[in-house]
Amino acid sequence: MKKIVTYIVLIVGTCSCEVSEDYAESIEQVAVVQNSKICPPIVNQSPIAEFFQINNSIDTILISSKGNYISIPKNCFIDINGEDVKGNISISFTEYLSTSDILLSGIPMVYMEGNDTLNFQSAGMCEVLASSGKRILSLKDNKQIEIGLRSLAQDNDYNLYYFDTLSGEWLEKEKSLAVVLADQLPIVPVGLHKVDTNTILEIKIENYKVRPLYRMWHRSKFCIYGENKLISSDSSIWWYDMTINPTKNRDLYDLTFNGVDEDRRQYVYNLMVQPGIDSVNYAKEFEYFQENMRAYVKELQVFKSKLNLNTVNSLKIQDEFAQIKKEEEVRNVIQLREDSMSMVEYLLGDSLRQVQQLINDSLQVIQNELWEKQKTDRYKSNRTRIEVMRSFQISQMGIFNCDRFYLRPIVATKKLNMFVDSRARQFDSAYLVDVNSNAVLKYLKYSVRSYVIDLDLTPYVFIGILGGEIYMANLSIYELTERFNSVIMKKIELSELKEILN
Repeated sequence: MKKIVTYIVLIVGTCSCEVSEDYAESIEQVAVVQNSKICPPIVNQSPIAEFFQINNSIDTILISSKGNYISIPKNCFIDINGEDVKGNISISFTEYLSTSDILLSGIPMVYMEGNDTLNFQSAGMCEVLASSGKRILSLKDNKQIEIGLRSLAQDNDYNLYYFDTLSGEWLEKEKSLAVVLADQLPIVPVGLHKVDTNTILEIKIENYKVRPLYRMWHRSKFCIYGENKLISSDSSIWWYDMTINPTKNRDLYDLTFNGVDEDRRQYVYNLMVQPGIDSVNYAKEFEYFQENMRAYVKELQVFKSKLNLNTVNSLKIQDEFAQIKKEEEVRNVIQLREDSMSMVEYLLGDSLRQVQQLINDSLQVIQNELWEKQKTDRYKSNRTRIEVMRSFQISQMGIFNCDRFYLRPIVATKKLNMFVDSRARQFDSAYLVDVNSNAVLKYLKYSVRSYVIDLDLTPYVFIGILGGEIYMANLSIYELTERFNSVIMKKIELSELKEILN
């Protein structure tokens, strides 16, 4: 029998914040923010760029510390005078992958479509710049750089946008960025020396005789992967067994816990985890990861080339098929008349059989729904999605975003007073965040001391930043029942903000 022990360390910072009364009283008008400016809400806390040195005369694949890539063809950069750049070039790569990265960047996350303002739901954003000495470089007209951003957003309905820093608006560049070779994407190794202690699961196995192979996992430390959460304590369920199952990816395992309650009902709980790597082996493991990533990028490029070739061939076949179709249309009309008479006779006899089949199918659907409901009641499961890579090509340097529009159902408008130290306050920056959807909504609609916010059934996090201090409150439409609602804001540290929003 095995004993499973989880260690969870939660550090909560609690401290007081004093805001001068003169500052609070001086706010008399609605704030106005220029969209054309990128204004980080906290100074020097936006995501930090990663720098690479490359040789412009050779093809290069760069792998970032977060596992994203930049594929740069040789001789693709020119200076402001349009001349080729020789020698080494510095590449600056800034990644905005999490909700906290997006919020702290200060980059506007709205898209103007006519007179409508649409909010973004991001699947990854980045900024790519190139320089040589003090010279800013750009790409040649016939050259493109390929970028790959990894995320848990697996849908293909994300478009590519470019941020025009002069106008402060996003420009659509490409539609429906496809996810390809998802199962082959290497997972970034996790080092125990820098991982959040809240995401570590330690396994202790008392009896190796039951399953001797599990001995290798004794005292192992796993890191919770992706959007998984540790199971909450439930004294009514006794977890008596665990299995460690490999997945398609060599770096991930599916832990399956089996339990039983007082009525002897069985429960199953799944947790996707990644073995942690100690600091001694981390450098070597990350080097191995980079090799795998470069091999993955090359395979991805070959796959996309074949896909493009197949697309061209498909268009030729479609043209030939269209010509054949025209020739057959006349013959089809004649044949259709003859077939129609035969079909009428067949349909009359087949209608009775179809009605009987529909009745049988309906009964089967009802039985399946009842069975699925019973399984849902008996089992608890927490399987997660695997990261995917979304790649795209750019022909200019700057900020790019894989986004789709954040769609919400019918909303209810609430007027909220945000209290800090028992006083209603206004914030320098205010955000409404849907963490699960990676959507950051910046709110500027307020009167002197109240915010007017549209809410739906989604649980939101309201973030207010005042004088460099961060305040937070959870907002739920179920709890805001009055026309005018008071919300108590809690002061948090930057590390807490990142933990909550990530």
